[in-house]
Amino acid sequence: MLELYSKNENITPITLFESLNSFSGEIGGISYISELVASGTSSSLIESYANIVKEKSNNRKVIKELQVALKSLTNGEKKYFDVVDCLQSSFINLGNKEKTVEDMDIILQNYLMILEKRLKGEDQGLTLKTGLSNLDNFIGGFERHNLNILAGRPSMGKSLVSLTMALNMAIKSNLKVAFFHLEMGQLPTVERILSNSATIPMKTLKTGKLKDDQWSRIVGACDKISKSNFHMFNDIYTLRSITAECKRIKFQKGLDVVFIDYLQLIEIGRLKENRNLDISFISRQLKLLAKELDITIVVLSQLSRAPESRSNHRPMLSDLRESGAIEQDADLVIFLYRDEYYNPDSEDKDLIEFIIGKHRNGTVGTVKMKWSGEYQSVGS
Repeated sequence: MLELYSKNENITPITLFESLNSFSGEIGGISYISELVASGTSSSLIESYANIVKEKSNNRKVIKELQVALKSLTNGEKKYFDVVDCLQSSFINLGNKEKTVEDMDIILQNYLMILEKRLKGEDQGLTLKTGLSNLDNFIGGFERHNLNILAGRPSMGKSLVSLTMALNMAIKSNLKVAFFHLEMGQLPTVERILSNSATIPMKTLKTGKLKDDQWSRIVGACDKISKSNFHMFNDIYTLRSITAECKRIKFQKGLDVVFIDYLQLIEIGRLKENRNLDISFISRQLKLLAKELDITIVVLSQLSRAPESRSNHRPMLSDLRESGAIEQDADLVIFLYRDEYYNPDSEDKDLIEFIIGKHRNGTVGTVKMKWSGEYQSVGS
């Protein structure tokens, strides 16, 4: 028994009999060993037996899901992408720990542990830093399960800011990031990324007239990005496809953050009879997806033309385009504003404002940072 214990093996009549096989007859054989076990308790094996039961149960659940999927495909009841989506959700849920009702004292104890980690600066993974220090200091970073809206009028820097955040999170914080770029093609997106990462003017990349040191910076930036967990998609437009891809990445590689550029370009595969209802449906589904996958989602959004007609062009919550459901579902709403766009002689030239219009778990206010359109960069 000591030998079995030292090997970290379960002690059962079978394993004990096998280890004593050479002289088991002298001690009465397996029947006598079984009698000894039956006369005592076997509480030490409860966990082992419970794990076996749980594994068998999960196996049956997987088999059942596959049988249902096969039947749906054979009978033509569902399209293949619907079946794949259902299977992904089922397997992700099966892989998660079973949800249990927790006592309030346990919930509070867990929170105290989180608070202690934050105090020690060890909260990475609890709040996800954007890498823009002024903004992170104000909002604390993005939180898992949250839907975050990054909104602004055209030319305010939505795509640039989101790419900067995504690269910071993937390269500096080693987070797993997926970026869905619905507006621009692959080439202009890559040019923005490299202009930002290698600190090279966009016009230089477009002409290709690079100096030796710029070439080395480009190569270095490409190496860093390729080794990071940054995934970029330029040819996925439907909510179903975005959802399926997020689940696939989460299941296969892990996923922390999703960026979508931008909300109004997401299609849901039906006639656009009422775009307000469509946007409401999309925002709600993205919120639920963030909770299901234990990730944070950052969605870019257009604004209505209302800011153009006001003397103060800074946006507000009522400017969110097409649906009040965006404001309702979002945990955090950040508006981007560059005063020099409207006022060329502005005192805030080369500055971008992050206007926090809604913060479910914090305060609202404005954070200013440096802006460079030439180098496609934004920073504190």
